[in-house]
Amino acid sequence: MRRCITIIIFCHLLSFSGTLSAQIKETGIPYIVNHWRNTYNASTQNWSVTQNSKGYMYFGNNDGILEFDGTGWTTYPVPNRSVVRSVMSIGDTIYAGAFEEIGYLAPNKSGKLTWNSLNHLIPEEYADFDEVWNIFRHKGAIVFQSFNYIFYLEKDSIKVMKPLSKFSIMHEAGGVFYVVDKESGLMKVEGDKLVLLSRHPVFFHNEVRCVIGFDNNKLLIGTSNDGLFLWDGTELTSWDTEINKFIIENNLFSGIKLSEDHFCFGSISNGVYVCDKEGRVLQHLNRYKGLQNNTVLSLFQDKRKNLWLGLDNGIDYIETSSPLTILNYNFNIESAYASIIHNGIIYIGTNQGLYAAELNKMRNSGIQEDKFRLIKGTEGQVWSLQLMGNSLLCGHNFGCFQISGFQARQISDIRGFWSFIELQPNTILAGTYTGLVKLNKTGNEWQFEKEMEGFKESSRSMILDKNNILWVSHGYRGLFMLQLSDDYETISSVKLFMNNAGLPEQLPYNIQRINNKVLVSTQEGIFEFNYKNQFFDRATEYESMFKDKGFIDKIYQDDIGNLWYFTSTYLGVMRLLEDGSFRDIRSPFSGINNNLLPAFQNIFISDPANVFIGSQKGLVHYNQFIVKDYNEAEDVFFKEVSFTGNTNAMSFYSTDAASRAKIDNVLKIPYTLNSVTFRFTIPAYESPEKIKFSHRLAGFDEDWSAWDGVNFKEYTNLKEGEYTFEVKAVNAFGTESKVASFAFEVEPPFSRSKT
Repeated sequence: MRRCITIIIFCHLLSFSGTLSAQIKETGIPYIVNHWRNTYNASTQNWSVTQNSKGYMYFGNNDGILEFDGTGWTTYPVPNRSVVRSVMSIGDTIYAGAFEEIGYLAPNKSGKLTWNSLNHLIPEEYADFDEVWNIFRHKGAIVFQSFNYIFYLEKDSIKVMKPLSKFSIMHEAGGVFYVVDKESGLMKVEGDKLVLLSRHPVFFHNEVRCVIGFDNNKLLIGTSNDGLFLWDGTELTSWDTEINKFIIENNLFSGIKLSEDHFCFGSISNGVYVCDKEGRVLQHLNRYKGLQNNTVLSLFQDKRKNLWLGLDNGIDYIETSSPLTILNYNFNIESAYASIIHNGIIYIGTNQGLYAAELNKMRNSGIQEDKFRLIKGTEGQVWSLQLMGNSLLCGHNFGCFQISGFQARQISDIRGFWSFIELQPNTILAGTYTGLVKLNKTGNEWQFEKEMEGFKESSRSMILDKNNILWVSHGYRGLFMLQLSDDYETISSVKLFMNNAGLPEQLPYNIQRINNKVLVSTQEGIFEFNYKNQFFDRATEYESMFKDKGFIDKIYQDDIGNLWYFTSTYLGVMRLLEDGSFRDIRSPFSGINNNLLPAFQNIFISDPANVFIGSQKGLVHYNQFIVKDYNEAEDVFFKEVSFTGNTNAMSFYSTDAASRAKIDNVLKIPYTLNSVTFRFTIPAYESPEKIKFSHRLAGFDEDWSAWDGVNFKEYTNLKEGEYTFEVKAVNAFGTESKVASFAFEVEPPFSRSKT
């Protein structure tokens, strides 16, 4: 029966989980990092986004060009202090366009980014070009586009293309430029000519916000007021889809292609939408779902397939590549102590009561989405949700309940029901704060029968073995072995194990069931009860499997044999492979480990695409079919290396700059500048608070430093000699970067220098 229920749930869940090969999740909200203006210390509006070869992020801002290197922000104003509307990276060169100013940021001799204006290349009669809204790379040229002109920069000269009247914003798709001339309509650029494509009325009362390559050589054209259209080369037709209704209603401002199957659109009034090529909305995020602002001025997908939003007020980073999303306060959910899916409804137990929502409305699409609602009568702390046959039972601080749809019927008001164990089809045993309670089923309703005599201890964790022995672990007393009578009416005997029969002295003893074996995890290893000798032997198979993981708090075995486990600090899964071995997987969960519920960790495994993990901030949804490479780490870069003395200083802002200053392949530093500060960074944006650095100065330090989050290191009064500073980082997933190094030689003092 259980297998049938699982298969039904699996098939049903696929309807809201999306295609397994898809890389965009539909359930829950992705993790979002808000970069507020008081964090980056510049203006509110961010018009354009790009990323350089190192992985640094750049933003066109009202105050200039913003650089974010993973640990710090820098603002580079343009000479006339105008708004930077467009940025575009080629290698480490950042091209930018502002009001009647074009140019680029590039490293100077010391490696520091400096502005290089290109205005001197523009013929004088075209100097009134107004604001530059887009920059492209095209066949060896850099293309700057304003409303007045299009500039082609190639080999230190600029060619100019003029509009027939006035340009709208230009877009590129498939290597072809498309632009609306205000009086002519939609045009494409062919060489140095503008070719008319369409005089459809939509182009005369809209701004074209995006032009994106679509299937069968079609173009997907997004307009400011009238929504999305498909252009097949001759005819323009409205894209009559789910997404278009929202685009029309909320006014499009930006749009990009994420992959062959997915598109992203930023609106003026309701945040950002992600859809598939059928126009079905997969994700919708706005100010009420984690964004700072509802107006999305610019969109960019970075090298890690995560999304950056340039907003009307701030910058937001969205981990769209993650297999994790969360159902949180946006859905009326906070701390999640239990979860389950039953009869098309998802239930979440919290410290405020039992919440539920229809499963088919859990898409975060802005269309059918529904907030969880509290089931009346369940107010208070929920401890457990379990299926007993086809009945859903809820363990609660104020008793236990049978749940049917969105209604709860109280079975018992005895305080503190922890969990339930099926004794036989219509009989279950419940563990409470004060012992054990027996429940019987009459018809479709569970009824209280009695409290079991002879055992009055808190029974939060229980396992019934094949010998009618009930094992109850108690966090402060030890492990109880209760022999039940054959008819389950009485407790025949009670035996307490604590620092005896092979178990170690230190509590707690946590009981687990794996392959119908009862195991006891302790601070000193995992044990299995030897019934013949009445002794706990070491479970060597499982000790080997969980070696070096510390204390195993809980283990859950799913229907296909995977072992999901919680330690006191993290979640992992031992995934069963085809050859019968296991692979330990922890990286996907590193971002949520700090938010797990200590001592109350919980997980509901519906199927591989739908795993629900309780956390302090809500219910986390995990889909293992979302493929992500956790073994690749970004590189560490030096932001600045400064040599200082009493009066002078020397700084390098890149290793390339230091290399250019070498003499005979050695960077020689005068003895008068023998104090040095190294500043370094790693452009890793996923859970940046977890990034740690380690470093050493070869020639001075004996060992690598302990890992910490500090991104600088100082040394003072170094002796003459050769040194190499080395630094490495570990990212949020525990992956270590390559070592970055900076070599130099402190010369002898002048009094002893060679002549």
